[in-house]
Parts: sequence; structure tokens; C-alpha cells
Amino acid sequence: MTTEEGPRPDARFGHRVIALAPTLGLGRVRMRTADLLVSVLTGEVEIVRGTGAARGLRPGQVAVIPRGEVWTASAPTGPTRLLVVAHPAGPESVLAAMCDDPPLTPQALVSLATEEGVELIL
Repeated sequence: MTTEEGPRPDARFGHRVIALAPTLGLGRVRMRTADLLVSVLTGEVEIVRGTGAARGLRPGQVAVIPRGEVWTASAPTGPTRLLVVAHPAGPESVLAAMCDDPPLTPQALVSLATEEGVELIL
């Protein structure tokens, strides 16, 4: 999977384009310090917020994930590209690292998540 990082001149907002494979979804996470906007660029994504039902999103649709909320995402129908915008910047790098190929080691991922205020939930 690939990611594209956008410039962060003042670190108030950060963004990444994340490629989500159908076999690898994002695990359950909680952004302790940032709000997220997730926009589908290509493909389809299912987002589950809290203990709610899955919500399917297609290109052009967005989901807002407020800080402190547990959520997960998967690509049920095939490869999907997402634009993830974080405010303040930081957590988008953790989401990108969770999708990178090759993936970070578990220790490196936990370290990055801790640094950026992201809770990885098993």
C-alpha cells in the first residue's frame, strides 16, 4: 500500500492519501487529541464508529470522526483510496503506517501511535 503526505507548514492540519487493501482494514483506533475527516477517493469503505453499525461510503462521501471516538475502517469490495485529514496534525501518520507495505514492526507502530496521541485497541 502507498501513502502520500501533504505539507504541514503550521502543523494545524495534516493529511494523507491512504491506500486501503480489501484484505487489510484499519484496526480499532481512538484519536485522543485530533478530529478526523475521512473522504473516499476511489473504491468503497465501511466505517464503524463506536459500537454502531457499519456505514458504507463511496467516492465523494465523507465521515467525520470526533476525537475520543473508537472507530475502524475496511475496504469490503476492493482497493480503496482515502483522504484522511487530521486536526491537529499527527494521527494521519499513524493511520498511514498501519496501511504501509511493508508494515512497521509492532513496537514501532505502538511508539508512533503513543507519540501522536492514537490509542490502538485490541
